[in-house]
Amino acid sequence: MKMRHVFATPSVPAAESVMLVARRLGIGDDSIRFEARSDIEIKRIDEDRLNVSMDFIPAAWHGTLWGALAGFVAGLIGMLIPAFGVTFLGAAALAVVGALVGTWASVLMGSALPDEVRRTFRDQIAAGQILVVIDAEPETFNLAEPAIADAGGIRLPFESTTALSE
Repeated sequence: MKMRHVFATPSVPAAESVMLVARRLGIGDDSIRFEARSDIEIKRIDEDRLNVSMDFIPAAWHGTLWGALAGFVAGLIGMLIPAFGVTFLGAAALAVVGALVGTWASVLMGSALPDEVRRTFRDQIAAGQILVVIDAEPETFNLAEPAIADAGGIRLPFESTTALSE
């Protein structure tokens, strides 16, 4: 499973040096993205290099689970009130409806929020640093980290599993 790591660099050329070192050491081109202030992104970074991910996948999972739970609880409450005439099958159907509504609402919210890296390091981005976001297998990353540091990448305190690991 791939892990996500973040490195700060002072400029676009330094970020590109980090990227070249990472690629030379076996990290795939599609596993390296940049995060920067919008004015820097627009003027100086290739569009295919930008990290444009949003938090809609984790949001969808949370929305599905909480929506299903809320729907099922509503169905169980409906079963307790005889006037509603809800059966256990009805409670299960409400759980499915709740999951669908929860997924839909959460994906909408998650797609509007910046990803976790941008939220976590907003001060560094606002200060003009270019962040290099690298997704790599732990073994590959352990070999690449010293060379990335030599190329000017300062590792930031961030590590997470990649939602869509290959």
